[in-house]
Amino acid sequence: MYVLDVMDMWTVIERSIAKSSSIGKSGDSTSEDQNKLPISRFPGFDGNHEAEYLSIARFLIEDLDRYQEFRSRYLNAHRPTTDQYKRMLAIYNDVVAQSNDGVLDEEQLGHVLNASGHSTGR
Repeated sequence: MYVLDVMDMWTVIERSIAKSSSIGKSGDSTSEDQNKLPISRFPGFDGNHEAEYLSIARFLIEDLDRYQEFRSRYLNAHRPTTDQYKRMLAIYNDVVAQSNDGVLDEEQLGHVLNASGHSTGR
């Protein structure tokens, strides 16, 4: 299912960013190194054009207690994300197969995040 794939991908991306020595271990999305990334936090789905995906994400988080790392976040991206996430998933599915511990190295992260096509964090 698409929403599960996206949320699984973002879980690994954020975990990898948090464990990366050069990106910063604080997980603080305002850190200088993370601001260099095209995007460093799961922005969610567009509430206007992807309301079904946003509803599924909220159901997974709030009702099924999955993806608790996203629980306190506002997940309305206020912009369509489907094309971006599909580009990212295509790269992610290739590189995650090479990852033994569920964490992407910095090069793998760069490939996945650069596929987003966005130049701003958040």
